[in-house]
Parts: sequence; structure tokens; C-alpha cells
Amino acid sequence: MRDLSERAEIIIEAIEKNSNSFVESINIPNRGNIANLPDGVVVEVPGIVSGNGVTGLAVGELPAAMEEWCRRQLLINELTVQAVIEGNIRLVYRLLALDPMITSTDTAIKLADFAHLPQVSCAPAWGSMGGVFP
Repeated sequence: MRDLSERAEIIIEAIEKNSNSFVESINIPNRGNIANLPDGVVVEVPGIVSGNGVTGLAVGELPAAMEEWCRRQLLINELTVQAVIEGNIRLVYRLLALDPMITSTDTAIKLADFAHLPQVSCAPAWGSMGGVFP
């Protein structure tokens, strides 16, 4: 069996040849595939690739701890978009503080300040960001 691990050319070929190939993991919008996560968020699930495209398989519910971790990551992603749209560095500090990999407010501030400066040319609202964690 060929490896269909999200390599675009292999997935396209499977669609073109209508091969009904099993894919161990593919990133798709959730459509009930993971029952306890919101529809529309991108999830990684097993699937079938055919001439009809990619169909994700239902995997049921995540264990409570994994569901909470995923929901936290979803919140961080949503707040990131909001922060960029608003040009709000204080929101960036807060969302980074939610990340379990960030162990202190000081680290969140340093990371945000370091990471946002190169992005100013791509997101003009970021140019006005400044300040410290309130």
C-alpha cells in the first residue's frame, strides 16, 4: 500500500484514479468526525480518498483531557486572528500566556515582542502595537 500521508501529489492521484484509498491521517474541516469538537475547525482524522475527494472518518469523542487541550488551542488560534486584525499586542500577550508551552508572563511578552516586529510589513496594524502586559 502506498503512503498517503498528506502528500498532495499522491492524494490528487488517488482522486484522479478514484482509488478509494485509505489515508491514516488527513487535515480536513470537522464535520462530526470528532464529535466533541466544533464543526468547521480543522481536525486530523483518518479518511478515504476517491474520485469524490477526501472523506474523513468518524472517530467519536476525544478523551476529556485531549478535548480540553484542543479547545484551548482553538481559542489561542481565534485570539491570534483577532489580535492581528485589531493590532492588539496586549491580546497577543494574553493568548501566549494561555499556551501551556509558555511558562511565564515575561516569556510571553518577550516572545510576542520578538515575533511581531518582522510581521509589521505584512500586517500594518501591528506597526502600532506596543506597551506592556496590563
